[in-house]
Amino acid sequence: ETMHKITLNVPEGIRYLSDWHDLWNTLLPEGQHYILNKRICGCGATEAYLRSGRKVILASPRKHLLYNKYSQHLSDNLHLYRYQGDKKRYFESRLISPTDTLAFNENLTGYIRSGGNKILTTYDSLRKIMEVLISSGEDISEWVVVIDEFQAIFYDCQYKATTEYELCQVLRKFSTVIFLIASVPRSSYAITSDFLIHLERSAPAPPTAARY
Repeated sequence: ETMHKITLNVPEGIRYLSDWHDLWNTLLPEGQHYILNKRICGCGATEAYLRSGRKVILASPRKHLLYNKYSQHLSDNLHLYRYQGDKKRYFESRLISPTDTLAFNENLTGYIRSGGNKILTTYDSLRKIMEVLISSGEDISEWVVVIDEFQAIFYDCQYKATTEYELCQVLRKFSTVIFLIASVPRSSYAITSDFLIHLERSAPAPPTAARY
């Protein structure tokens, strides 16, 4: 199966991706799995999704990335899966008991039923998120999954291959999946996706500017 490569030229004056309304409204595919090569870190790609009106699951390979994002949005209605107000406990390396899992899922169920639509989770918990969505009566085709730092899938599979394989299997259940990356290593082509979308500027941005 051939992956289509598309280059989108970023208009002048766009500082962050969230400023480029046409990108989100008309230019990006719907109901597809694709790699979005944003080219530059800190360009506001995850912010654009978290600030949108869409139902979004942001999946990250590392807890600290999720916690930092959650901490930046304390006044917003985001749900950080497995976080129950205790930072130290959230970061503890420990076995998760069935009782813990039940509590996490009940919290998420309450969030969803109250209208919450922004969920932050690690890769290995995405299956739990999907199960809770389905049990809550949600149509998972309405949820966009954003895979942040997705190159980590290839790095981590060397020591937790089963986890990364299961992640890819779960992603197949969702209609729209965006793999975010700031550069595309050759191994990325092993991901099953329909499009590889490059974001380009017509001229270099000033070195001090946080562009895209």
